[in-house]
Amino acid sequence: MDLKSEILSQAEASPVVDTGVDEWREVIQTRFPDFLPAAEASVSVIAQLLLPDVHNPFALILLDEPSSGKTITINFFKGLKDTTEYCDDFTPASFVSHIAGRSQEQLEKIDLLPRVKGKMLMVPEMGTFLSESEDELRKRMGMMTRILDGEGYESNSGVYGKRGYSGDYLFMMLGASTPFPLRVWKCMSQFGHRLFFFNMNIANVSAETLISQIGNGANFKAKEKMCRVATEDFVKSLWRKYKGNLKWDVKKDDMEVLELIANIAIFLARFRGEIIVYQERDESGVSISHTKPQIEKPMRINQCFYNLARGHALACGRNFVNKDDMPLLFRVAFSSAPTPRPDTLRELIRHTGAITAREIMETISVSRNTAKKEMAKLETLGICRVEKEAGASYDDLGQAVSAVEAEYKGTQKWTAYLKKEFEWLMEDKWMNLYE
Repeated sequence: MDLKSEILSQAEASPVVDTGVDEWREVIQTRFPDFLPAAEASVSVIAQLLLPDVHNPFALILLDEPSSGKTITINFFKGLKDTTEYCDDFTPASFVSHIAGRSQEQLEKIDLLPRVKGKMLMVPEMGTFLSESEDELRKRMGMMTRILDGEGYESNSGVYGKRGYSGDYLFMMLGASTPFPLRVWKCMSQFGHRLFFFNMNIANVSAETLISQIGNGANFKAKEKMCRVATEDFVKSLWRKYKGNLKWDVKKDDMEVLELIANIAIFLARFRGEIIVYQERDESGVSISHTKPQIEKPMRINQCFYNLARGHALACGRNFVNKDDMPLLFRVAFSSAPTPRPDTLRELIRHTGAITAREIMETISVSRNTAKKEMAKLETLGICRVEKEAGASYDDLGQAVSAVEAEYKGTQKWTAYLKKEFEWLMEDKWMNLYE
C-alpha cells in the first residue's frame, strides 16, 4: 500500500472512542497548524446550536487573501451532514423562493431557510455575494439582516404573493471571503451589522516551503481528509455529550470575563461604526462639511459574543466561560472593522496609548493622508482623541474622513491618544492577543 492509500485508509477508519478537544487539536496542529485558530473559531460557532437558550444566529466570515486556507478550513466540517448545509453560492432570495411554475410543495423543498434551520450554513465563497453593485448589495444586505434575526423571513412577489416562514428559524453561518472594499462595510453598517469576521492572517510562505510542496498534492488532500474525519468525530462527540442534556452553570461563569465581554461589545460597537460625511452650504453659499458617526447599540454584540464564548467553552468541555475563551473574542473583534483601522488601533495600543501620524505611516506602511484620516475616524468614533500641533494649518475633520483625497498643508504633528474608557485594552494580559 502506497503512502497516499495508507493515509486515506486511516482517515476513513471509524473512531473507536469519542474524540476530545485535545485529540482534535493535535490532528489539526500536526497537519495544518496555521488553520487551527480558524478551525477552533468555526467549532465555537456550530457548538452554539447545542445551547437551548440561544436565539441569535451567529454568522462568522473567515477573511484572508486568495489561497490562504479559508476553504480548506470550512471543508473540515463538510462531512457533518446532519448539522451542516453546504452551499457554494447563494443569494438571500434562495432562502424563500418565488420560482414560477412550481407548486408550494416543490418550493418548500427548494427553499434554503427550512433546510438550514438548526444547522450551520457553510458558504466557502462569499466574495460573489459581497461584490455586487451597490443597489444589489443593499438589497441583499437588507434581506440578510432580517434572515439573521433568526425569526424567519416572508417575502412578496407577483407570482405567489406572500410566502415564507415565521417563528424560530435559528441557524449558524460559516463563510469565507477575500478582503472587500470599504463600500461593503458602509452598506453593512446602514442595515445593522449581522456579520462577524475572523482574519486568518496566514503568514507568507518561503521558497523552500513551496519547493517541498511540489509533488505532495496527494498527501495534502489526504491530510485534509484526516482533518475532516477528526472534525466530524469531534463535533459528533459534542452532540452525543450535550444534545438534550446540557445544563449551563451560570454560577460558574467568571464575572471578570462577563465584564470583559461587555467592554468588548461597547468597544466593537464604536470600532466598526461608520462615519457619514455630508456637505451643505451656509447662508453665504460657503460649503461646510459635517460628520456624523453611525454607531450601533452594543446589546446584540454583547449577547452574540457571550454565545460565542459559550460555544468555545463547550468545545473545550466546560459548561461555563472563563479567560480561556477570551482570545477568540478579541480576534473576532479586531477582525470586524475595515482596514486599515485594526492595524492603526493595534499600533496605538502597542505604543502605550499615544502615537503620531508619522509612526502610523512607518509601522503599517500607509501615506500621511491615510494615517491622519484613520486617526480622525477613531476620534470621531470616540475611541481616541487627536491633538494637532498648535498654530499649524490643517483641514477640518470632515475633510479628513471624507472619501475625497484631503490636502494637508504644512508639516503639523498629529498625535492620537487612547481614551480612558478603552485603556483596559493595554493591560498586559491582553497585549499578546493583538499579534
